[in-house]
Amino acid sequence: MKASLLVRTLFIILTLLGIGLITGCEQIYEQMPYLRPVTNDGGAVVPPTPTAQLPQPDINPTDLPASQEVSTITLWLPPQFDPQNGTPEGVLLEQQLTQFSADYPDITVDVRIKAVDGPGGLLETLTAASEVAPAVLPGIILLPRQDFDKAALTGLLMEVGNDELDASEYDWLPYADELTRIDGKRYGLPFTADVLTLAYKPAQSGAAPLTWQELIQKKALTAFPAAEPSALLPLLIYQSQGGGFTADETSLVLDPQALEAGFASIADASAASVFPSWLTELDTYGQSWQALLDSRSSYSLVWVSQYLEEQPEDISLIPLPAIGSTALTYADGWILAFPQTSPERYETFRILAGYLVDPEFQSAWTQAAGLLPPSGAQLASWMDSELSGILLEITANAQPLPSSEVQDRLAPLMREATIDLLQGRVSFSEAADQIIRSLGK
Repeated sequence: MKASLLVRTLFIILTLLGIGLITGCEQIYEQMPYLRPVTNDGGAVVPPTPTAQLPQPDINPTDLPASQEVSTITLWLPPQFDPQNGTPEGVLLEQQLTQFSADYPDITVDVRIKAVDGPGGLLETLTAASEVAPAVLPGIILLPRQDFDKAALTGLLMEVGNDELDASEYDWLPYADELTRIDGKRYGLPFTADVLTLAYKPAQSGAAPLTWQELIQKKALTAFPAAEPSALLPLLIYQSQGGGFTADETSLVLDPQALEAGFASIADASAASVFPSWLTELDTYGQSWQALLDSRSSYSLVWVSQYLEEQPEDISLIPLPAIGSTALTYADGWILAFPQTSPERYETFRILAGYLVDPEFQSAWTQAAGLLPPSGAQLASWMDSELSGILLEITANAQPLPSSEVQDRLAPLMREATIDLLQGRVSFSEAADQIIRSLGK
């Protein structure tokens, strides 16, 4: 663990412990206001008129377990999903929470907005509170996939057993279902997703390439953030060449042949000026998107959400060209998860989660938010059928990002080797050897 992270975590733990022992939970809220709930009681908040009305949820209220005494469900959300932020998607979420409160008037939903990263952030506070102040843990937490991965591996989350959930009822796409699984076990419910894709201007670029070789033959400059810390494109190309990851606590093993073939693909693109050296100056997908908007590139690797936010009339999306025999792309997402609690309380928390993954709500909310629903049927129900058809094609070959463990170990090496390759300092075989040697140390 990095020193700065250790210091922040210890600070949260000691603060929670000291305050909890001396003052109790209510004064914890006074001392740490980011933990104080924002109440959704069905009548306290009057939201602005949304641009799209939410259909009535296809949910029949069920009786709570006889042993259940839950009067409050705490829900931790990141700022971008705040139901009171005044956005159309925020209004729709507020309506859904209000519907739950109407169906279950004896239960109050307390929404706490927490930063994604840093002190007081979702994962750090979940970790600290799980150890010393479980009374302030939420019933449900919405986590980004990488933090969800870490929380599940460290035992902070309840397992969602297959006997408790009929995944076929929700028609989740394979990648979305896989986002919720760690080592084959499900620890949450998919809430929303994002997928890497290729954006381009059809009027300028003509027919879209279907394969990596076609892209190189077109010699069409393709932007991607070569200096991006997660090194997603070189990782994706490696996996597209059949490479996998074998990891344990002390080592990470790669397929040397797939690794070399992956860097050979990048070298071919560099030699054809598809990947120019100035891409090493880009370290965000926002810069990759801007390169296309400014016509510095013919194609750009972007997240679907970047396109959905603006939807320029002269730009379209296509699946990533197939590399080798396999067409792949990466999916990221947000997962509804359940911190460790009693089985009785968990049953009630799952009822609220059912409202948040309700198909009709998801269809309306994701359209407003500019994100992907986890279900193919929900995506197909979008008002723009042409767009939803393209997005279904893009997501057909999506798979979750590599685990946080793999990314933490491998991404810095892949990033450095890719930069060296594009700047002509190493050959593709030297780039692959460089990584194998580093992992063997």
